[in-house]
Amino acid sequence: MECVSFALIVDDIVLPNGETNLEALGGGGGQALFGYQLVTGQEVTVGLCAGVGPDLPQKCTVWRVPGDPCERMYDMMDRFGPLEALPPRFQSCPNYHLGVHPQQPPLGFMQALRSAAHRNGGFLSVESYAEAEDAIRPERVLELLRRCDVFSPNDQEARSLVGPGNPEELALRLLSLSPPGGADVVAVPAVADTRVVDVTGCGNAFCGGFLAALYRGGRAVGKGTDPRPNNDVSGSDGGGSPAAGPPSWLGRSDLATAGAWGCVAASFMAEERGVPLTPIPQLQEAARRRLLELLPRVRALELSLAPRAPHDDDERPDAAASGPGNLRCSVQ
Repeated sequence: MECVSFALIVDDIVLPNGETNLEALGGGGGQALFGYQLVTGQEVTVGLCAGVGPDLPQKCTVWRVPGDPCERMYDMMDRFGPLEALPPRFQSCPNYHLGVHPQQPPLGFMQALRSAAHRNGGFLSVESYAEAEDAIRPERVLELLRRCDVFSPNDQEARSLVGPGNPEELALRLLSLSPPGGADVVAVPAVADTRVVDVTGCGNAFCGGFLAALYRGGRAVGKGTDPRPNNDVSGSDGGGSPAAGPPSWLGRSDLATAGAWGCVAASFMAEERGVPLTPIPQLQEAARRRLLELLPRVRALELSLAPRAPHDDDERPDAAASGPGNLRCSVQ
């Protein structure tokens, strides 16, 4: 098993024109795993951990082909708790993706996941699923950032953490609040000519695609083929403490290609309602074509770290004093 994600939502979608899409697989877990499997060509096993009841629709329990046990998308469990509560093969997984509320992140669980990921040669990806309702002090943001290797908020969620600004300013303010280290920043545009139907889940799909491509160093569709074939994907244990850096191979992976893969995954999610029903093998040629068209448009950014903009009625120290972070930014 190469990646485990969390959370499942069953969506009953009713549009203003009366069109319906009932019992649709939703939630950050399944959407992120779609992005991950799009990159791998569905050649690896992934896991979804979610609390479910006996009324879970059958169409939400299999990946792509209902009733085919060889196409299972995930294993399910009826509890969500400490790492030890996960099935053994979930505990030995190299990569985890977790959605959190920025004001109430499960710091202990995040630390346990990150430690396990580093022991297994991978890393922890975290995304926020809501805006912070109240101002969060910089040290609280730091506690969140130092317990993950990838942090992915959308623009509104980022503004609720570090104040108003454009995407580049928001990314750099988050870097200024993260643990000391180097900083690389790239800007990745959206896939051109995406036929947008519903943007729900696009951020989750981006996270899954980004995580898979970053972990694999760009190796993706079609039995290890790689648009950047010279990438080194060897790994090592980066340590499990909150202060420890990510595995050493992370610094040698291709941030631009990972960001592009994330946007490719998001483009497919945008073209359907719910997790796409088109079998992943049928998307491979189009996915690779979109990737190769997008890569030349990715650009590196040379920006100075900006101080954190304070919220109203909130006294804060100058966040820029903490220096750049070890989380590298992909501004999509």
